[in-house]
Amino acid sequence: MKHRGRFDKKGVLAISANGWGAEYEVTECKGYRVEGNVAIVDIRGPLVHHADWYWDNYEAIRERVEDAFTSSCQVVILKIDSPGGDVAGCFELAKDIRKMAVETRKKCIAYADGLAASAAYALACAASEIYLPPTASVGSIGTLYVTAEQTAYDAAQGFKFAVVTSGERKADGNPHVAFKDSTLAEFQSQVDTLAELFFAHVSELRPSLGVDQLRALQASVKIGSTAVQAGLADGVIAFKDLLATLAGGAPAGAVTEIAQMSKYEDAIATLRKCAEGDDEQAKKAKKMLRAEMAEDEEKKEEAKAEDGEKKDDDKKDDDKKDDDKKEASASAKAEDDKKEPEASAVAALAASHQALVAEIRAEKEAREREQLLASRPDFAPEVRAVLETASLKTLRDAVKSFPKSKPQAKGQVGAAIAAQEVAPTRGADQGEAPSAHAHDLDVQMGLKAKLPEIRLEGTRLVLPVMTPDQAKAYATKKGSV
Repeated sequence: MKHRGRFDKKGVLAISANGWGAEYEVTECKGYRVEGNVAIVDIRGPLVHHADWYWDNYEAIRERVEDAFTSSCQVVILKIDSPGGDVAGCFELAKDIRKMAVETRKKCIAYADGLAASAAYALACAASEIYLPPTASVGSIGTLYVTAEQTAYDAAQGFKFAVVTSGERKADGNPHVAFKDSTLAEFQSQVDTLAELFFAHVSELRPSLGVDQLRALQASVKIGSTAVQAGLADGVIAFKDLLATLAGGAPAGAVTEIAQMSKYEDAIATLRKCAEGDDEQAKKAKKMLRAEMAEDEEKKEEAKAEDGEKKDDDKKDDDKKDDDKKEASASAKAEDDKKEPEASAVAALAASHQALVAEIRAEKEAREREQLLASRPDFAPEVRAVLETASLKTLRDAVKSFPKSKPQAKGQVGAAIAAQEVAPTRGADQGEAPSAHAHDLDVQMGLKAKLPEIRLEGTRLVLPVMTPDQAKAYATKKGSV
């Protein structure tokens, strides 16, 4: 039987904002599992410092990871799905994991299997590379302090607590003592101090991220490719593709290339789809595609030239082998230098095609909104003003379900309405028609809909749905007959 628990610890925490107070399924993570030459260590749910009945903890994680590194596997994956948890212990554990990887000379990769936030992201930084699927999230780099003050509740229950302390700050955070400005300032100081340690921790393990850059994120959470663009992850890739790359014996460094290529291919596929048609957006997409194709051809020509040079080098005399090695080393360094610009180019392309898709979607929604509103000229100005800014779903539902404000007249009256665009009325000097026949007259003129009838079908009495006005008219009619 599965159990659920609420994570509502007090004090300074490194957890996502919506992670505190939420309920989680209690899942016990044991040991590690093996796929080919890869050891997978699962890290799930809220994280605490020491052993706990409910939650995963840093002591147990350290043991699982250490066992994985001492196995025969050449790669260790930290598969994380966690909102974070305790600050205490997470930075130390992350550094220990990085040390294990260095000492065993094994690759450590982190994979955000849904969420790696706050303290969980601090652990992910222990890996040399971080990957995630398109829908997963990482970030929330910061700390928060959660406490409670229940003096009003105590008074309402008739309780009065006396908290005797040896110092002015000793009662800070006690729920039976009212908060002071100085108390909240002390909590803020603790949060800021630990947040700065968090920034320094991430920047140390991921040198491409500066402390100022991390502070500027304001503890936000990034999803999929946006996390890669922000530098919080190294690539977007499905877990099965990651395993297929690593379990087959491929070098772990190839994962980044595969993830970047996957993102590049997605961008090209989207551009091809956008290029269908003759509108302005299609023209922009075609222009971007032509530029990419030209760049691809240029790269192919460069590759052919390099292959030719290599063949010529192979024919050189043995006396020049040392020079060949130096040239090969220089070429390898040049290739490494190209990786970062190429990754930037892929990210720029992905951002461009996302902007293009968003623009096309916005234009399509604007056209649909205009058509929907035009189909209901009977909407009152106040209703129309609200629906013009409402979501498309709300607008569709309104167009479909809102009753017509005026019934469609039929016969000669309908023709008159269509011709004059005004509804006929009973003349003011003609007085009111007899109550028994007023409704029938209005129905014949096309001013009102015919009232539904109460009828008997066998032994079943059918009562139609009426509006209050229809019920009043029906009662008036029946009462006068």
